[in-house]
Amino acid sequence: MPSPEVCATACHTVDDVVQRGRSLDRAAAERLPSLPPSAQGEAREISWGAVRWYYRYQPVLEELFHRPLRQKDKILETLVLCGLYQLDHLNEPDYAVTSSTVETCRLLQREKARGLVNAVLRKYLRQKNENPTRRASAWHSMPGWLIRALHTTWPTEWHTIVQACNERPPLTLRINGRQCQPDRYLRRLTELGLAGFESPVCRSAITLARPLPVHQIPGFSTGDVSIQDAAAQLTPLFTGDLRGRTVLDACAAPGGKTCHLLEVATPQLSVTSLDLPERTQKIKENLTRLGLKAKVISGDATRPDEWWDGNPFDCIIVDAPCSATGVIRRHPDIRIHRRETDIIEFSKRQFDLLRALWPLLNPGGRLVYITCSILPAENDDIIAKFVGTTLDAQVRAVPLDIGIATDYGRQLLPQPGGSDGFFYAALDRTHT
Repeated sequence: MPSPEVCATACHTVDDVVQRGRSLDRAAAERLPSLPPSAQGEAREISWGAVRWYYRYQPVLEELFHRPLRQKDKILETLVLCGLYQLDHLNEPDYAVTSSTVETCRLLQREKARGLVNAVLRKYLRQKNENPTRRASAWHSMPGWLIRALHTTWPTEWHTIVQACNERPPLTLRINGRQCQPDRYLRRLTELGLAGFESPVCRSAITLARPLPVHQIPGFSTGDVSIQDAAAQLTPLFTGDLRGRTVLDACAAPGGKTCHLLEVATPQLSVTSLDLPERTQKIKENLTRLGLKAKVISGDATRPDEWWDGNPFDCIIVDAPCSATGVIRRHPDIRIHRRETDIIEFSKRQFDLLRALWPLLNPGGRLVYITCSILPAENDDIIAKFVGTTLDAQVRAVPLDIGIATDYGRQLLPQPGGSDGFFYAALDRTHT
């Protein structure tokens, strides 16, 4: 049963997200270490769950509280949100969740509100099955604009997408082919009393039947495996043969694609990994853990004149910043922070990236465009616009049996129990 200390930490974490606009990852990184390691998992479960179901509980909270709380007391609304999540999703007695949530008021310096919180939770338990909400955004726990976009773009798949987005994310590993093979790693899991299964998306991907903390994942510290969703492991299928080639991995942090290419390619491959200064350290850490070498540089990909040495690349990977609508289950705060108008801003930056990096590509070379978005405005529409304004850009179709073939690339949608949502497109630079 989560203690009041755990509930208070989760409450502060969620409040940072819903009231202060902070990212869930950053808030958790600051808040959770205040707890003993053994209790951090509980706080994380409550934090991620409360944010995941934020839109489901918002109308409920409005009904439970007779009138809006003062801004300085909004923490109580967040506390009740965390309590509602525990009541509905954790296998704990109702009385225990109610008691722990009420006692948390003391740790929040809101002791006088104990009676209010107790009454609100008990009211919810009495009425929760009487008036189920009919509002689509609440029922699906998604903002209205995103529900409309999914329904319009994916009319036959949108229910499955929402289902996947509202799941706890699976933990998928990328097998380092230089040190291990999927079948051997699966046997290793079995010998340790663990279980996993190969992903239908990518042979190098194995999903653990039960997620584990990083330090408990067999072979992680020794470089046998890395954490990476199966849909994010498809880059080598789009790059073509890279033997003896030079590659620029733009927007590379945390380095998953850089490391994957080095794991599967011959030693003649030369990779330059680029990202903003505050993000390159993670790339270096992953390269070190896996015993791989790449040139890591800091810079803005849209301003190559500030970091490019003038030597063109044979292949450029553009993992473009995007709405991340394909990975909502891993980052549930996206549904709170993202706005419909953000898509326009992302699309502008994505096009600017392509336009800035294209001159760095050798004639005959290939650019692979990737996003973790499932919205055409950031995917097919961007490639269509770029090809339409770039004479020496030609779309290269990559035959695959997975995902959905679009006009300009291939779209993978989030799958319940499976991979995340990603878009891939390959552009060859023709000789002119």
